[in-house]
Amino acid sequence: MSPRRLFRVVAVTEACTWALLLVGMFLKYVTKTTEAVVSVGGMLHGIAFIAFLLTTIVVGQDQRWSFRRTVTGLASAIPPFFTIWFDLATERRGLLGDTWRLASEPASGGLEKPVSWLVRKPLQGLAAGVVAVAVLTGLALVAGPPSAETGPGPPTSGPPQQGASPSGDGSPAPYRPRHVPLGRLRRRDGGDGDRSGVAASEDGPAGPRGGSAVSAAGHASEPLGERGGRGAESGRVEELHRGVDLRKA
Repeated sequence: MSPRRLFRVVAVTEACTWALLLVGMFLKYVTKTTEAVVSVGGMLHGIAFIAFLLTTIVVGQDQRWSFRRTVTGLASAIPPFFTIWFDLATERRGLLGDTWRLASEPASGGLEKPVSWLVRKPLQGLAAGVVAVAVLTGLALVAGPPSAETGPGPPTSGPPQQGASPSGDGSPAPYRPRHVPLGRLRRRDGGDGDRSGVAASEDGPAGPRGGSAVSAAGHASEPLGERGGRGAESGRVEELHRGVDLRKA
């Protein structure tokens, strides 16, 4: 088989596997009918892709391609159907001959020595090519495709958000009423007020100006505003009594 025919067969095969893979992707992601075509097409395309890369290196060394043309040939396997374009463009430039140069000429060194051995011993070269494709395909399968399923993980530190369960399983947190600690009523309007301890719950009914206070004995007292007013009146009465006592003295 001549270099031109070998390169064309491999280039067309790579393009056909690209078409099969695209059809499989359409059936999987657009119509969502089956995934079998993607699995088969992906495997065949991987084998054809590696075979095209090896063929490009072998033919390029035999036909004395430049480094730039060899790299262009390798890159043509990445976009769909570009291998056919590269094959036709290279043939028009006369860079694909009908005979193997290294079959009759001595190798100058570098990659030409192994390529010369492959060309002069076709059966051994074919077996070596099949083994190389199988090994590279196996390595690609072991490596696997890059994972695209990424997302934010569960929080590892910090307090739980409001309404979330402390366990972090997404279940709503149980209802727990919060209570204000016991304290003392402050003097309002200058009066002494009632200095007994009170406890108020945030979930209780709201009274006027902050709600009614509950005394430590458990009995409901008067609103805070009225209590402060009465405390101020009692303070003025005490001052009057003190004035009368001073006058008597």
